[in-house]
Amino acid sequence: MSCRERMKDEMSTSALRNLFQSGVRSAEDSTTRRKVLLCNVGAFVGICSLLLYDSIFLYSGSPSARLAAFSHIPFYAGFASIFWLNRKSHYVSATWLLVLCAMAANYLPMLIAFGTYLAHHHYFILFAVVPIAILSASRWPTVAFLFIINSALFIWFSLYGMAPAPDILSIDRSVVITFRTLLSFMVILTLAIFYWAYDIFAGKSERELQMLSMTDSLTQLPNRRYFENAFRQEVARAERSGTPIAIAYMDIDRFKSVNDNYGHNMGDAVIRHVADVVRQNLRAGSTVGRLGGDELVVLMPNANEDDACEAMERVRTAVESTPCKYAGKQLSATVSIGVAQVDIRAEMTDAYRNADELLYEAKSAGRNMVKRRAA
Repeated sequence: MSCRERMKDEMSTSALRNLFQSGVRSAEDSTTRRKVLLCNVGAFVGICSLLLYDSIFLYSGSPSARLAAFSHIPFYAGFASIFWLNRKSHYVSATWLLVLCAMAANYLPMLIAFGTYLAHHHYFILFAVVPIAILSASRWPTVAFLFIINSALFIWFSLYGMAPAPDILSIDRSVVITFRTLLSFMVILTLAIFYWAYDIFAGKSERELQMLSMTDSLTQLPNRRYFENAFRQEVARAERSGTPIAIAYMDIDRFKSVNDNYGHNMGDAVIRHVADVVRQNLRAGSTVGRLGGDELVVLMPNANEDDACEAMERVRTAVESTPCKYAGKQLSATVSIGVAQVDIRAEMTDAYRNADELLYEAKSAGRNMVKRRAA
């Protein structure tokens, strides 16, 4: 495949992804986002189904079939409008439009031309089930109503049928067989696509929840749980390779006075600012996490104490020289840091305690400094 063809494929995939995501990101919760995504998928499947069926209707040569194809023209606009409605956060209107367009686009060809001759009524099974996926649980009366109506329509047409227009009976039998097979296939494919979209969204939601469980909400840094997992992995790697690991504890100097004098919003802004500066100035491969309050911890693989102190001195200088700006105010902050070599044979809590003790030595010695064990 040439570079130009790959670019076209990527652009097509991106355009389709953006279409499916219409209104999804602006939805207020995960359940609504899933419903909006499935609604978009339903609209896309509806347009594709109409294109496929109308091609066969026009090819059949039957005047009634061609009239049925032309009757679908308004529904192309209806299905396309669903993406716009979702982008504008009109989720309920988009859902109703999808349901009504789907039912009407199926019933009109039956009424105009085909009756039950081509087994159009099997689609009512699909229309009975799909609203369960795209309507919220709070709308269960609507879901129940649509389920009962579509189930009743399917049973009625299965028992009593509907006669087709006379010219439909003259359509070549191979075309009829092809269409019936295609219709059954599309019902199954539509259900499969809905399941696929649901499964992808569920997997994405699960990954997002996992990420949230490992991330500090204020700073977007890894939280204690993530950091401790990373610590164990790096210790195991160091045991195999024989490379050193260092750990650093830091907290913001006189942080309580920031909250007392400027308020907790300013305090949160200072924490976020310091976290960003630390993250931007870390040596490659390091992991920084927030343990709570104004306390951060840094894990530095492949670093001895000298390497770690040099890296933390760079971080300390960056924090000191970069004031925090918030709500029209500017506030300078400094950090005190304790650096310790990790003994991979000891417990994780021993590494924490060693770095924490050195942090308090730095605070006792005047703050705004990096402290390590005396040589």
